[in-house]
This record gives sequence, structure tokens and C-alpha cells, in this order.
Amino acid sequence: MMLASLVAVTAAAGTRRVEFRTCGVTFTMPASWSAQLMPAKQIDDSMQCGIALRPRGWAKRARHSRWGAPAVPLSLFVFKTDTTYVEALDQMQFETNEESGRGFGIPGGYDSFAEARPYKAGKLTGLAAYTDYRGFISNDALLHKDESRVFGAETGHVVLRTPSGRSVGFLCETSTPDEPVKCEPVIQMIGRSIAIKTRR
Repeated sequence: MMLASLVAVTAAAGTRRVEFRTCGVTFTMPASWSAQLMPAKQIDDSMQCGIALRPRGWAKRARHSRWGAPAVPLSLFVFKTDTTYVEALDQMQFETNEESGRGFGIPGGYDSFAEARPYKAGKLTGLAAYTDYRGFISNDALLHKDESRVFGAETGHVVLRTPSGRSVGFLCETSTPDEPVKCEPVIQMIGRSIAIKTRR
């Protein structure tokens, strides 16, 4: 567990402000969520840090999921000062779809392509794309009566720029039928409140 660098700060009811000193980042998030610094080996060299965000009780729910719920439903990536916005988009899998002529975005499953759309969270602005995903139950014996073994959902990719030019990314993994996750309110809360210190 890499929680030693996390400092909780008093905030409004229902929220809490957290600080990761080793990353130089502070933000407000729902009090019912946890934030944990990712090991350096799990992030790209272009990133200053990665932070795993989970609703309360998520680890147990994911461990016992019938659908293979992700261990980390929402990730925040803070890019280094010298990482450009274009490089951040590339790291978050955005690309030009030259073959189909459907512009800029992220490839999804079954030959789909999610076009990027403008996105704003507080003073942060950038792009978001939502790719289609098809999941399956881990064991047919776990199906309820008349329940499909297949489900469809989306994976969200968001890359934003701060007024000072720093880039941050969010990856919202697929919700399952049993483990729905609402990433949007959390992304908006963090986007409106995030502060990033420049390392000297």
C-alpha cells in the first residue's frame, strides 16, 4: 500500500481534500471514495504520477464480481511538466483514424471508433472519447434466470489541460451490471479543484 504520501485535508461535508506530496498534486473528491498512489512501474515515463480512485468497498466487490470488475474503476494521471498535451493524448490512446476518415479519437472493440469530443471540468479543458466495450460473465453457472451472459458498456478516456499548460488524464473503466460506477461526478469534482505544483 502506498498511502504514506497521502495527506487528507478537511473539506466540505461529503467531500474531502487530499494531497499527494510526492506528486505535488492536491484535489477534492467524494468522501466515500479512496485515492492511492500507483507504483511507478505501473505508469509511463511521461507521467509524474498515477492515482487509483475507488468507491468505498470496491476492492471486495471487484474481487467477488461475476463479471470481472476492474481493480481500479477510475485512474487519474498527472503528466510531467515537459510532456506536451499532444503527447498526453497519445499516451491516453487518442489517435487519428485515417483509414475510415472518422477523424480523431480512440479505437474501440469490434472495429468501432469513438470520436473525441470537447470536454470541460472547471477551468480545465480538453477532449474525451468513450469506446464501446462488450463483457461476459465469468461463469455461466452464476447467471440469474433469463439474464444475458453478455453486457455492453463504455470505457471513458479524458485528457485535460490546466490554465498553466499541465496535462492530466482520466481513465474510467467499464461498469458491469452488478458494479456500476459513475465516474463523471468524480472527474468533474477533481477537475474543478485540482492544483499541481511545479517541481523545481
